Amino acid sequence: MANLIPLINKNTYKFAIFGIAKSGKTCILSALALPRFSNPKGFTCTWIEQVPGHEISTNSAETMSAEDPFVLGASWLKESKEKLKKGDIPKANSNTDIMRFTFEFGSKENGSISVELIDYSGELLVAQSADLAIKLKQIMRDCDGLLVLAEVPKPDSESGDLAYGLDDLSKAFATLAKERDSGPKQEWPIALLFNKWDRRLDGKEAVTNIGQEAIDNFLSESPEPPHKSLVDKITNFIGNENIH
Repeated sequence: MANLIPLINKNTYKFAIFGIAKSGKTCILSALALPRFSNPKGFTCTWIEQVPGHEISTNSAETMSAEDPFVLGASWLKESKEKLKKGDIPKANSNTDIMRFTFEFGSKENGSISVELIDYSGELLVAQSADLAIKLKQIMRDCDGLLVLAEVPKPDSESGDLAYGLDDLSKAFATLAKERDSGPKQEWPIALLFNKWDRRLDGKEAVTNIGQEAIDNFLSESPEPPHKSLVDKITNFIGNENIH
């Protein structure tokens, strides 16, 4: 996605992140905040726990009743980190709270870039598809891009629930596409993350070695995975140059 968003003079890039239930979003956000082995390419990620102007109160009662999305996010992420450290499964976000997180991502080529991840998933995925489309538009007015999690099913397993969840997203983008004829083409950078890919590996192949060919082969399988329809609808709406 780096080629889709020019590195202009901007303080923080904002990305909405969401996925259907149990898609792995909670673990991804928690893992981003944990210490890790150094990346072979030198990439770094640091969670900014105390965001200026959104400090967490030392009073636990005030923190529990807070409505600030950054405070809610920090409180939830601290708890999720502790659960992962103990080998437990973090608690999923509720269907009502919108939470925000700030991370500093760094690389040797681009230096440090501040990124705000906004968790809209709970609110979005309890909505009907037309409402979801409206909410997506509202999100994108404020965001530089969208990160959609589409988990990969276990081999030879039924993907009924997953298909229904991804179909809701497909319908939302189809609804948005209907408005495209009467207006300018939407240029929303969207990253579609096929996570839990290790389910498809035999334990010998590293996930970091997976390339576009593996994704293409997955989307071409028979029976066709529900991800294919989602990819097609997003691509038709924003164009090949805006999806990765």
